[in-house]
Amino acid sequence: MPRLLVLRHAAAEADGGTGGDFARALTPAGQARARRFGELLAGRGLRPELAIVSAARRAEATAAAVLDGLGPPAPVLELDRRFHNCQLDVWLERLRAVDEAVATTLVVGHEPAMAGLAMRVGAPPLGLALCECWSCVLPGPWAELGGAPGADGVLLRAD
Repeated sequence: MPRLLVLRHAAAEADGGTGGDFARALTPAGQARARRFGELLAGRGLRPELAIVSAARRAEATAAAVLDGLGPPAPVLELDRRFHNCQLDVWLERLRAVDEAVATTLVVGHEPAMAGLAMRVGAPPLGLALCECWSCVLPGPWAELGGAPGADGVLLRAD
């Protein structure tokens, strides 16, 4: 069964300058924590084959740091502007189209969509803190995502 990793971006600067919210960069602490999170995934043997990421600067930088900490081989990386401040349905539509050959997918995005996605696959009611991840094994193929709760759900964080 496929595994889904739902990660909220790491800590970002308060101001994105003229680029606004979309252009906010990670703080040095956020960058370091995201890298440690990648190391945590590697240590647990959780290696995504696909990373679907909001194209907002802080989400993209979070994914880059996580993948750096994870080490090779790098997953296929998909950046998409639609995932910045979008509704949960946008994520569900994309994830339901993931190729069935993909065993593990990492998504990196923003609240409240990340918590909504985590709860849709079985997480208890929660809000994901910065650089927190809900990991679970889906009960069926990607095309049926959200139809039933996942198994072996766990909240992951690198401190």
